[in-house]
Amino acid sequence: MIGDTLKLIADQLNTFFKFRFDTEENKVVLDSVVSPDGQIVDNTDKVVVTLVNVQQEKLTRNFNSYKSHSNNSFTKAKPTVTLNLFVAISCLFSDKNYQQSLTFLSAVVSFFQNKYAFTHDNTPELSNQVGKLTFEMENFSPQEIGHLWGVIGSKYVPSVIYKVSVFNYFGDDIDQVIPGTSQPETDDKPIGG
Repeated sequence: MIGDTLKLIADQLNTFFKFRFDTEENKVVLDSVVSPDGQIVDNTDKVVVTLVNVQQEKLTRNFNSYKSHSNNSFTKAKPTVTLNLFVAISCLFSDKNYQQSLTFLSAVVSFFQNKYAFTHDNTPELSNQVGKLTFEMENFSPQEIGHLWGVIGSKYVPSVIYKVSVFNYFGDDIDQVIPGTSQPETDDKPIGG
């Protein structure tokens, strides 16, 4: 689900960039900035979507999830959760294209300012396992952003971090099927007679 969500974000940005910059090229990739062996991944002249952290939102946790069915039964499923995905969107353009990296960074901010939530109505490709996605830009001090890029293993490049809240994520696991109730049987005799 996390990979599909980040791929959807990259695809939506690519669609936006194709329209905005009148190009057929996919400028956005879902990738890491640095490979596991510490080498910089070659994504020159690309916008890179990278997961930097995952947290569970404790305030919206549901404890039981029941769903009714047409045969008068219910299923009890694992509770839905809200996840917060912290996503870095980095503009990795060559030194000669620094201005272009800022242009694409501005376009990223513009995109999420105008489409700050993905719902099934405005994003039909959104997984049925997800209720909606919301996007909130995270604010970092220069020290915090420097520390983050140090942890990533790279020097700073123009980028923005968004908290992507994945609401009502649920898996396919069903705990139990609960039969429904039916009308009690009665013998139509009057009471006391």
